[in-house]
Amino acid sequence: MRSELAEAGIDVAELRPWGAVSPCSVITVDRAGHRLLLDHEGIEPAEPPPTLDPASTLGGASALLCDGSWLEAQVAAARLARARDIPVIVDISEVATGIAELIALADVLITSERVAAELAPRADLPSALAELAELGPRVVIVTLGEAGSIGLHGETLVECPAFPVDVVDTTGAGAVFHGAFAAGLLSELPLARCMELAGAAAALSCQALGPWDGIPRRDEVLGLIRARTT
Repeated sequence: MRSELAEAGIDVAELRPWGAVSPCSVITVDRAGHRLLLDHEGIEPAEPPPTLDPASTLGGASALLCDGSWLEAQVAAARLARARDIPVIVDISEVATGIAELIALADVLITSERVAAELAPRADLPSALAELAELGPRVVIVTLGEAGSIGLHGETLVECPAFPVDVVDTTGAGAVFHGAFAAGLLSELPLARCMELAGAAAALSCQALGPWDGIPRRDEVLGLIRARTT
């Protein structure tokens, strides 16, 4: 696992074994693109989780992307990132106890329509976005699957339609969206452009099986964007 991550260009210096049975998912996809997920929550050992030094972890980092999976450590890292003026992007896939503290530290909050409905139950998405923004983030984005995404920055509402592609497998599309959005943010692109970049990358990632093989190159993403605007 360490070798595969390293070959993908991921820094594994802080990757530590924990002695636990890791959570995992077995995903099957049929020819029609329908998925069956079998989840295993994992088994934690009796000893506490390994410690994380936020200062060394953030060394040289340009942005911090948190998913709420290790809440205590991510809150500590987010606080330090904010103190260092490092943008904090929070991706929430599940509502858990204490998640509001991490959301309050976010510069950008990205979440699904389902989670947004749990955090801010409102009749319409613009109202839900406004309520989510009141929790602390400067930018809030809700992903809508085949309908694209919608975002709010201040009083500016941005809607980004989905890019139509032949879907084979949606596994990993959310992670690709978050990574591409972070890349756009670090390139100082406006919100609409970041969302467009993220949406195009996520759409292209759905054209191959599995979360790795479908990750597109930058030129492929830009090509899909140009094809829609011409």
